[in-house]
Amino acid sequence: MAQILNGAGRACCQFCTTTFEQMHDLTFVQDGFPINRFISDAKIIFEEVGEERFLSLSSNERFNLTHAPLSDIDIIPGSPLHAYLTCSSWFMSLVSHLTAGGTKWSPTSTKVQYTKSFICGLLKEKLNLMIDCASSQGGTSTTGNVVRKC
Repeated sequence: MAQILNGAGRACCQFCTTTFEQMHDLTFVQDGFPINRFISDAKIIFEEVGEERFLSLSSNERFNLTHAPLSDIDIIPGSPLHAYLTCSSWFMSLVSHLTAGGTKWSPTSTKVQYTKSFICGLLKEKLNLMIDCASSQGGTSTTGNVVRKC
């Protein structure tokens, strides 16, 4: 919904105007990504260029905008809960891979799966938390409350 309302349907990031090429440039990544995607700026870009010429520009030239913003209010697509869940997933993946012997292993490799099961078992035993297990409601047991406790 945020992508539709803020006009950035195919943007790499809903928080910044960083291009796909910049996201893969190590020197750019080391400087960090500024939060600089705002509705007012998007509307100015769209109005300055004009609707006819807008789509003829490259995605980078139009800061990944795909259409005029439909909202007048800045929409923040992220939430603290989403950040918790994403960081938890990333951390679990990183620890599983490093414990299995490196980051080059496929996420579905037997070593990584075994290591992930072992780590989940430790979390269950030590913290009484079920992380990344099948949920009775569908999906996984890694909910916001579980991640906060962990």
